[in-house]
Amino acid sequence: MYSKCGCLDDVCAVFESMDNPDIVAWTAFISGHAYYGNASEALRLFEEMVSCGMKPNSVTFIAVLTACSHAGMIEQGKRYLDTMLPKYNVAPTINHYDCMIDIYSRAGLLDEALKFMKNMPFESDAMSWKCFLSGCWTHKNHELGEIAGEELRQLDPEDTAGYVLPFNLYTQARRWEEAAKMMKLMNDKMLKKELSCSWIREKGKIHRFIVGDKHHPQTQDIYEKLKEFDDFMEGDVFQCSMTERREQLRDHIERLAIAYGLISVNGNARSPIKVFKNLRACPDCHEFAKHVSLVTGHEIIIRDSRRFHHFKKGKCSCNDYW
Repeated sequence: MYSKCGCLDDVCAVFESMDNPDIVAWTAFISGHAYYGNASEALRLFEEMVSCGMKPNSVTFIAVLTACSHAGMIEQGKRYLDTMLPKYNVAPTINHYDCMIDIYSRAGLLDEALKFMKNMPFESDAMSWKCFLSGCWTHKNHELGEIAGEELRQLDPEDTAGYVLPFNLYTQARRWEEAAKMMKLMNDKMLKKELSCSWIREKGKIHRFIVGDKHHPQTQDIYEKLKEFDDFMEGDVFQCSMTERREQLRDHIERLAIAYGLISVNGNARSPIKVFKNLRACPDCHEFAKHVSLVTGHEIIIRDSRRFHHFKKGKCSCNDYW
């Protein structure tokens, strides 16, 4: 529970208060660090657990491989996967192989990921292709992305990722006709993209934002706060990666939540701003959060669908790798 809320200090306190933590506790502790971006600490805890005589299980290795994936630890990930059975007597499943595909794909090693998928002892499942497709989108490989999208749609035609990610790839390449066809294909199947939203808790109340939200009672203050950062975002260090106008970027949900968070803390730089999002963090908003943390001195924590991003002094715990 604490891990999902980003309360890593509380996670540590609870774990350290346990006299004899079992494998479930160890795994949860390792997983918390993995999703928070503390990959080195997650792997250190795994080795400490093993040295204490605790036997890892299948779920433990998911946490370990996730840590490797979120930090680009390719060789370490390969080593843990290869030693699961001979060293720990834990048989790898398709889920562990999917983690390795994710490791390769996040790192941009798409050819290696494809080769790994062809040679692994399991048939690629929908998650295999989803991990690969996500890497294609991140690293702008449109050719392989088209292949991955087709494979994903064949395996799971109801998964919106098989339509949304290829759509994003086409729009990246300004291939508007193909993008429109992909949206039509999705609409014909009566599939709907999950509505993107963010939320922030302030004084026990949840404040929820959607794209272009103008319904919050402090909307005017929120947009005025966002305008303060526009000139900075035109600098050399923090460039927006997309061609959208600044007015459009202002409507992005992470920015709305961060701006409200800044208003709520009222200049108290010791108060971290915690934002939650139901989908993956937007690259432009990721840059924005880095900038705000540098200019204001606030720590900003964003929990998206994939991991925690901890922004401090202009840098993110993910090292721009997610």
